[in-house]
Amino acid sequence: MVLFSALVAASALVVLAVALQTHRLSTRLLAVLAALVAIDATLRLVIVIGLLGFSPIFFLIIAGGFVMGPSFGFASGALTLLLSAVLTAGLGPWLPYQMLGAGWVGMGAGYLGRVTRRSSSPWAIALLCLYGGAAGFVYGLLLDLWEWPLLVAAGSSPLSWVPGAGAAALVRRFGGFYLATSLAYATFRAAGNLVLIGVLGPAVIRALDRFRRRFLLDWTEPVAAPEAANNTVACTALVPMLSLGIPSSNSAAVLLGGFLMHELVPGPMLFVQHGEVVRGLYAGLLVANIAMLIIGYLIMGPCIWLVSRPKPFLMAFIYALVVSGVYAFQASLFNVGVALAFGVVGYTLRYFKVPFLPMVLGVVLGFMVESNYRRALVLSNGDPTTFVRNPISAGLLVTAAIVLIGSLLRQARSRGDAR
Repeated sequence: MVLFSALVAASALVVLAVALQTHRLSTRLLAVLAALVAIDATLRLVIVIGLLGFSPIFFLIIAGGFVMGPSFGFASGALTLLLSAVLTAGLGPWLPYQMLGAGWVGMGAGYLGRVTRRSSSPWAIALLCLYGGAAGFVYGLLLDLWEWPLLVAAGSSPLSWVPGAGAAALVRRFGGFYLATSLAYATFRAAGNLVLIGVLGPAVIRALDRFRRRFLLDWTEPVAAPEAANNTVACTALVPMLSLGIPSSNSAAVLLGGFLMHELVPGPMLFVQHGEVVRGLYAGLLVANIAMLIIGYLIMGPCIWLVSRPKPFLMAFIYALVVSGVYAFQASLFNVGVALAFGVVGYTLRYFKVPFLPMVLGVVLGFMVESNYRRALVLSNGDPTTFVRNPISAGLLVTAAIVLIGSLLRQARSRGDAR
């Protein structure tokens, strides 16, 4: 049973991969899918089991499938149940069937959206409400089909499954099992779907449809914003920083400094001795990405208007904001002078194209390098050749020298070509 469940779960993920490879699910649509799945899985964190079977996760699955199509609906339902099970420790042999059941619910909503042309009119919302109510019963019915032969021993009661029984007898027994165990939960689930779709459905469907028309249909050429790469680097830079203590970005270097200030040494033992810090960090990143999506959608217009103002006005506003903020901190003109002095230093470094990351690494890691250097000299009685007598240390120093010389030669060659 466990092997079969794993195969069913793998099949659901393979369907998503095939949809991506065959362009049935575009990359922009995948980004929307990831956002909705994250929000929907977070809702299940608030209400894990629900109120007598009601759970809010089906609302976004149905609304998303209704607007974005059957493929999106199936992927949304399956991945929402998978992610929420991981977050709530709900992994088990029942998970693949929940994924398939929720996927079919989203896929059916997608086909209904095609029939109604994704309309948010009252009659379309009424049809979607009826579908949400029916889906609440059907979802419970589908899950009972796999649970029924396992929950009650075969032939032990009038409600149990009996091998070799006729179709009419099996239907009668299963009907009694469903009425006795699942009907009340399915009723609350169906009623909750109906209420949420009726109250929130029109607004959410219009918002999703507006997003689909603006970002998924109007672009004739793919557009990749630099912020996408920036957000990707910010998260992936934590991998070498946490596992090896090597910051690969400015933000990771600053975070490494904070870790060292609190006596948290990055490396494999960080995950063992301070696992709560790592889990909290990645949970915060998940919440931050969800919040960034919502906040970005709300303030994108005002931000675009602000940065498109004339540059002198914009610089004057930033200057006034910085000076007033620094002065308000301690009501000190000296702090304002320090801020202005560092502004001049920063402009000078930027003018001469001095890289920022090595300076941050020097401030963060300089103390560690100096303290370990002094410790090595004390252990070797002041003999500096101790750094080259060890083959590993000598190899690292030679590698660093080669990288440094190669970088200088490459810069000199590029300057010569520019001339």
